[in-house]
Parts: sequence; structure tokens; C-alpha cells
Amino acid sequence: AVTDGWQNSLAWANMSMTGSKEVLVKEGVEALAVYLESRRDYLGGGTILEVGAGNGRLSYHLNKVGALSQPIVASDTKPIPVPSLPPGTFPVSALDPKTAIKAHQPCIVLATWQPQDLTGFFREAAVSEYILIGEQVTLTLRKAAGVSASTQPLVAPLSEAERKLGRCRSDPLNFEHEGYERVLLEQVSQHLLHVTDALDDVCETDG
Repeated sequence: AVTDGWQNSLAWANMSMTGSKEVLVKEGVEALAVYLESRRDYLGGGTILEVGAGNGRLSYHLNKVGALSQPIVASDTKPIPVPSLPPGTFPVSALDPKTAIKAHQPCIVLATWQPQDLTGFFREAAVSEYILIGEQVTLTLRKAAGVSASTQPLVAPLSEAERKLGRCRSDPLNFEHEGYERVLLEQVSQHLLHVTDALDDVCETDG
């Protein structure tokens, strides 16, 4: 079968169409856009930067919600094309995280499904807030007043409540980030969807 070797039919369909394992849900995208604009306003304005944006789908759809006063800037070291769409459909600047942060001086950084921990770059630049999206959880890290940010390896495990979600202990979402306050974004987290969340027969049942 064409889906042989995939976790499920949803994984095959989503990867074939978008080149991504992330399934963007309307309610989740809208909740995140509203949150981002409220925080940008609170921080006094500035650029919102997505690093490791891949094909740029998330920033593109966040910008389309209509809640943002300025568009999010998407960046990736090596932007990923979307197989089913013409090149450039989702704009992504070809910049590594450190260069992108230096170029745009963002007030907020957004990072999703990090293949490696990029958060040291965010703390080194003393970014006011950075948002991490991963499997089942969306966290925001807000710079604590009067506390120096640390670029040292992350320490201290996640809370007991979050541990029950089955998080990977090596994931930066699982640790305290020195100099930053952890806040779970429940309104966004409840609408996250990854291809591994689907049952094997999600696309094969009647109806």
C-alpha cells in the first residue's frame, strides 16, 4: 500500500501535501495569534520571529488570522519546500537562528518541534519571551525582571502535572530556563495535533 512504512494514514497524507508532521488546527492557530499580539503589545511592540520555521506554514497561517499588527518573520537555516505548492508560497528567510535574532532583534521568538535545543541563542540575546511548541505542549518563557538569563545547559525537570503528559526528558520543554518564567499556554496546547496523535485507521474508516 502507498502508506506502508508510515505511522498512520494521516501522517502519509500530511507529509505528502505539506512536508510536515505538524497538523495546523484553526482554533490553535487563532489562539496563538491572539496571544502573540497581546504579548507584543505588552512588551511595547517589536518583531515576532519564528526560527527553525521549516516550510513557513505556521507563520503564514498566523499572519492570515488578522490578529497581528505586524507579520511574523519566518526563518530557517535551510527552508523546506512544500511538495504540493510553488516555491515561495510560504516566505521563509534563509538565516540560522543566531543570525536571524541579530538581524531582527525580536521581542518574541517562536520555535516549534526543535530537532535540537536552540534556546541558548534566545537567552544569549536576552529575548524578552520565547515560545516553544512540541508534542502535546506549548510553553512560553518570559524573562524575569532583575534576573540574568543563563546560556548554561537547562536544569530542573518539568512539573509533575506536565510530566504526566509523557514528555521526553531531553526536550527543552521539560526544563526550567534560568532567568525565565515558564507558563503553559493551555488554549494553544489543547488544539495541538501531530501526525502521531492519529489512530492507524483515521483516514480509512467510513465517513
